[in-house]
Amino acid sequence: MIDSARTSPASGGSLRRAKSDAAEAGAGLRLHSVRTLALAFLCGALYAVGMTALSGGGLAAWREGLRAAPPFNRRGLMVSEREAALRLQQQQQQQQQGQQQPGGAPAETLPPRGLVSNATHLRLPWEPLLTRDELLRGMAFYGTGRRLQQMARKLLDGQPVKIAMLGGSITKGSGASGPEASYPARFFEALNASFPHRDHVFLNKGVGATSSGIFAACIKQMVPADVDLVVLEFTLNEHPDEPFTDPQRQGYEQLVRKLLQLPGSPAVVQLHSYAWWRAEGDGVDEGLFYAPTAESQLTVFSQYYDVPSLSVRSAVYPLMRAGVAGFRADKIWLLGGKGNKLSASGEPIPRAAPEERPLFFYADRTHPNDLGHRAVAELLAASVARAVEEVQGGGSLLPAWLPGREDVLLEGMLPPMVPGNADAPTTLCAIQEDFKAVVVEADGFEYAPERPKEDTFVGQKWGWTARKAGSVAELLFDSRADASSDNMSPKDKARATVYLSHLKGYKRMGTAWVECVAGCECERSVLDGTWAQQATLMQIHSFKVTQHAKCRVRVTVRKEPGEVPQQGHKVTLMAIMVSHYPLRMDQNMRQATEVARQALNLAMAANLQVLLEAHGSPSKVLRLAEAPRPTPGQGQVLVRMTLRPINPADHFSVLGVYPGFQPKQYPAVPGLEGVGVVEENGPGATKFAVGQRVVGTPFDSIHGGSGTWQQYMAVGEGCLAAVPDSVSDDAAAQAWINPVTTVGMVDEVLKVPAGEWLLQTAAASVLGRQVIQLAKHRGIKTINVVRRQEVADELKALGADEVVVSKEGEGLVERVQEITGGHGAFAAIECVGGELFAKVAAAVRSGGTCIIYGAMSGLTATYNIPDVLFRDVVVRGFWLIPYMAGLPAAERERVMTTVLQLLADGVITPYSGERFPLKDVVAAAQASKVDARGGKVLLEG
Repeated sequence: MIDSARTSPASGGSLRRAKSDAAEAGAGLRLHSVRTLALAFLCGALYAVGMTALSGGGLAAWREGLRAAPPFNRRGLMVSEREAALRLQQQQQQQQQGQQQPGGAPAETLPPRGLVSNATHLRLPWEPLLTRDELLRGMAFYGTGRRLQQMARKLLDGQPVKIAMLGGSITKGSGASGPEASYPARFFEALNASFPHRDHVFLNKGVGATSSGIFAACIKQMVPADVDLVVLEFTLNEHPDEPFTDPQRQGYEQLVRKLLQLPGSPAVVQLHSYAWWRAEGDGVDEGLFYAPTAESQLTVFSQYYDVPSLSVRSAVYPLMRAGVAGFRADKIWLLGGKGNKLSASGEPIPRAAPEERPLFFYADRTHPNDLGHRAVAELLAASVARAVEEVQGGGSLLPAWLPGREDVLLEGMLPPMVPGNADAPTTLCAIQEDFKAVVVEADGFEYAPERPKEDTFVGQKWGWTARKAGSVAELLFDSRADASSDNMSPKDKARATVYLSHLKGYKRMGTAWVECVAGCECERSVLDGTWAQQATLMQIHSFKVTQHAKCRVRVTVRKEPGEVPQQGHKVTLMAIMVSHYPLRMDQNMRQATEVARQALNLAMAANLQVLLEAHGSPSKVLRLAEAPRPTPGQGQVLVRMTLRPINPADHFSVLGVYPGFQPKQYPAVPGLEGVGVVEENGPGATKFAVGQRVVGTPFDSIHGGSGTWQQYMAVGEGCLAAVPDSVSDDAAAQAWINPVTTVGMVDEVLKVPAGEWLLQTAAASVLGRQVIQLAKHRGIKTINVVRRQEVADELKALGADEVVVSKEGEGLVERVQEITGGHGAFAAIECVGGELFAKVAAAVRSGGTCIIYGAMSGLTATYNIPDVLFRDVVVRGFWLIPYMAGLPAAERERVMTTVLQLLADGVITPYSGERFPLKDVVAAAQASKVDARGGKVLLEG
């Protein structure tokens, strides 16, 4: 599991102070996601003086505490943007009236800041968007709140909590500019700000275009038994108007019941999203308050099971209708796909100009933008804030006219609300070890790992595999529903849907017959494991079976090729699910595949990570942890990392020597570069194909605590580059830090002309050798400073023009003058520091440039002021991550293409040393400090 609290970085002071600050921050939010991810929003209101009624001051005090919080410089609509939105609206209204009104009141009065209240000690990362009244409206049903109070007690007692989000594309983060701007991330960001704990657990199981049906089958695999809070956000994807006896409503009730009966007795909260441009009916094309009706029906479940029901519609509809800045719905940002740009009547939805965007709530016709996600997070947070207030006040805020009833008949779970919808214990979701037992006979199939070299059982991807035609596997399972059969339509009454998970790939894959041979009945079908896509991924083969206690299905490998003929007959079976509730029929296969993957990801906790808990010796500050794979967000790519080096920059970052690398939170995942394979593309990421090899540096997330020293990394596609087939993994893993630095300094910054002299220190390092190689290729002459005589001949053979052996720079200036005929070096690159730097700068000609790109001897360097003052020697630094992050995307791509081509052509060569498994990172870090080790130490797996 990953600990990654969003705590404040230590500022100023010594390393000891930084450690102290990190320890006081406590912190961490254990992320189970996707990603990769991301932290979110919760508000907890603490009583300092006394209890006030919720309808009066309690929630108001909580909001005033939020207002006292300082602005937080993140993506989304910040405090200054909110003000800009209000001013913009005022200007537009004034322009429409044909006059300017300087000094007049804005369209909406800005909330006061810095008010003193009984909750000012709360520090949350943005100014709230919703007022007390709007939050109260949004709490469409709260009920007793007992289970929320149970979680609130844990928070107030300083205990960690586990929270899971189940839902559709809004929960996944669609419409937000990135995972950290989604409502789940915002919700948990403030949870950790208000109640920090390093062992908080966050699970985001949002799946686009998902209805609740299939979650009921696999809920125990997707949600831990001791979860404290589960949020359900399915309203927009449920059929809008169905009888409660319909299988879809029965499936939803089964999901709610299974969650409420988990051992941890979690709180369950329904979160109803609202899509203005999809709310049509009764002659209205958009903005109808009571459409769709799914929200009304699902709220009945809240009333029956005492489950809070939060309504985005109730909270923000008046604001949308009134055109309040930030909540307007008459235009969209137009960031979604084609289908999300049209209204219900098929007309294009007006698009907001970039300067207008702060005024509007939606990114497209369905999904909220960053501001909308924040508002949703606030509504969710308010329900927990209320529970915290009630716990601190000794119970409910309402008067207790009667003591609680103690009738035994009132205890325990209510019977199903829908008649005949009894709990269905036979619903099947068998993955990993559970699936092994489902195959009762096998001839030619073997239970074996797909990736035997992985460290964990789950990472090894075990399944039943055959490679010869005629191989047979027979599966035995219970396909009965034990619930609601009497209420099913005649067409579906005797049928269940089986989802058989298998591998689909592009090499040596085959096909198989799937048929029922005993107990149940089904139509014979063909499972096809072939496709042209350059990837091997889990896919779903679905078929209908009649219900039977002993349904026996035979899978027989065929001789016939699949849709994409391949040289082989490999068939691998990995999991099985049986569902008796309908899915969204337009998305069912993709949905079933994604839900199966989600269940597998949680069950296997497949992301092994190296965590940096503070700065210091690797043996003291590094530890291993497991977490589910992150989910790629907007524009992100999920990469399965295969190899990464330990660079000096990595080592110094762990020690805390380089202030340029200070994560914003601890624990953090180190690692500045590596190579891997694309596992999944997030929304809007189209540059790379699944299965493609890529290399990169996570310069967009490394300061957020997500580096390459983990098995799976979600990173922006702009941080990656495709690896040519001719470049080995060893070379690709080292393509960023040294080669890009080399090209960046020599070609991009210094622009050293052919025939000129370039001076460098630490020339025997990997980077120094690559500078020699690049310079020789460019026709640049090099003067190379080393400490040991034995490497001089080696560097000469590599292409070095001159080698100067000098430990402290003695005689360096004179030797450079001699070599250059008294002119001095055109430029110098230096990474040692200390007193050597002054001699390097003195050896550069007047008007030349000296780049500092490291500090191997410490963080101080000396130089002679006359060199800078009278000879105009330019001193500047080069740090790869801010350099690359500051380049336009096209320039980054050009630099990476240049570097990869140099590697492919053999102009620059990698220097690989000993390999260590990722789990042996401490031993690897020790080995990386050994001089003359022969190359970079590599972490694999």
